[in-house]
Amino acid sequence: MSKSPPPPPPKNPPQTKESPTPPPPPPKKVAKPPQRIPPEPAKKPLVQKKGRGKIWAGIILLILGFILTFVVFRGMGLLPLVGVLFIFLGVYALYKGFTEVDKILTPVPIKGKAKPQMVYKEKKTLNKGAIFLIIMFIFFMLPIFLTIFQFGNVTTQPYSVNNETDEGCSMLRQDFETLGYETTGLISSYAELSKFPADYPMNHTILFVIGPKALFFPTEMIQLSNFLASGGIVVILQDDGTANEGLFFLGFFQVLNGQIYVNPFDLPFQNGFLCRGPGGASSAAITVPIGLAGSTYNVQFWTASPIGGGASLFSLEDETSSDVWLDANKNLQQDPGETTGTFYVTAVSATGNLILISDPDIFTNKLMREPAYQNRAFAAAWINSLTGGDQTWKIVFDEAHQVKFGYSSSFYFGLIIAMEDFVLLSWFFAPLGPYMAFKLVKRFIPEAEKPEKIPLSKVKREGESLYRKRLDWFKSRHRYEKAVTLLYRRLKRTLAQVLQMKGFDVNEIIDGILKSYPEGEVDEKRLAKAFETLEEVEKGKLIAFEEDFLKVFLEMRWIADLATPTARESVTAGMM
Repeated sequence: MSKSPPPPPPKNPPQTKESPTPPPPPPKKVAKPPQRIPPEPAKKPLVQKKGRGKIWAGIILLILGFILTFVVFRGMGLLPLVGVLFIFLGVYALYKGFTEVDKILTPVPIKGKAKPQMVYKEKKTLNKGAIFLIIMFIFFMLPIFLTIFQFGNVTTQPYSVNNETDEGCSMLRQDFETLGYETTGLISSYAELSKFPADYPMNHTILFVIGPKALFFPTEMIQLSNFLASGGIVVILQDDGTANEGLFFLGFFQVLNGQIYVNPFDLPFQNGFLCRGPGGASSAAITVPIGLAGSTYNVQFWTASPIGGGASLFSLEDETSSDVWLDANKNLQQDPGETTGTFYVTAVSATGNLILISDPDIFTNKLMREPAYQNRAFAAAWINSLTGGDQTWKIVFDEAHQVKFGYSSSFYFGLIIAMEDFVLLSWFFAPLGPYMAFKLVKRFIPEAEKPEKIPLSKVKREGESLYRKRLDWFKSRHRYEKAVTLLYRRLKRTLAQVLQMKGFDVNEIIDGILKSYPEGEVDEKRLAKAFETLEEVEKGKLIAFEEDFLKVFLEMRWIADLATPTARESVTAGMM
């Protein structure tokens, strides 16, 4: 009996009932922090401009310096020194500003990175040496430029012997020349007094310093002390100016010559105006009788200042009448406390060659023309008494220390000469002058461009010889002497090889060439002259023009033709 197959399993077996699992709790909502927006990177400017602030500062300093020196103080006293310092600082600031190097963003490839990095690199700007030379050219060309386009004139300068107005002293110069004296003007520094001893011997020269109001440099007074010690005569006429400052420096340097002229701590020119009368502008005019060689001259003074203080080292000569009062505050009114009495207006040093007069106006054209006074007659008699009537004496008028109006060519020219005298004639700077000039030129004059060093492999890739490349470089930069030297050295090697000589000797080469030709067929003098020229060029003789270079090259071709065609091809190959 066969067994029946087991029944198939039910398709849906019954499931046992289980308790349902609870659903998971919903996730807690966590507040998200506010999204931070990254700050944008600061955009760098494409170019970092440098030096603009220094340029503006230099312009401002220059303007302030010119205003202080020529407008406010008009070249008077020690105060313009501040203006001069402002001008020098302004020029320096402009120089630094123009030579500052800008920086520009430049891509720089970096190994291992796809994108290049942007970095700041220096940008080529103006050459410092070129700017310095331009400034120096403008400075030294100013006198010529201002002669053509005049911005000021010495003919309007107060107390100038070239000024024919009432404020000038042209009549004084003309009267001296009429008496037979030679006169000249000084526009630079007192160092000029010792430059031309043959024309202006110091022991036969009178220096007039009329109305000084400009700065006296200390080194000038060393020269003035030497002038006085050599027998020269100095006459200073001042009412309100800078004479005391000059005498102050003279008091320090006078010991170098062993003579005492002035006490530097007790100076002679006093402050204030001498007046007579109730007050007002007319009270500044006073008349003083001055005795000279047995005669008396009634000389009119205008705003004179008294001489005292350091006059203890002087012989006090002439004085006013007892009704003159000292206007200390210069308001031309006699205020309480202002004294009345006699005051000295002239003084002479113990050596007799330093003379002080308390008023420069006595020699102005206005007072020299006054018929009621004897200023003109006094000037003529006085100059003859100083020289003893010897017309070989030279008379020099100091125009450098007077107040300036405008910017005349003579002012700038005198300034340049004064600077030259200061550097070359002062005991301290004279030894340093040539060295400073050498260092200055060496620093700012651009050096000659040198040939670029090129690897030989690069030259071979370009299909050109290194010799030819150097030759072309010299010719393109007009360094013809270098090109000739290069060609001549090749010619020497070739000639020595062709003529079978161990070394190169010019005489042996000439003899070797002449042996190959009948006597008289080759111009021996021309051949010797050609080699002489080539030797001079090799030793450093310059060839400035292309025509000269071509002449020398043709001579080398001629020499090569004489020797052998091979030598000619060697030389000519460099020019093709």
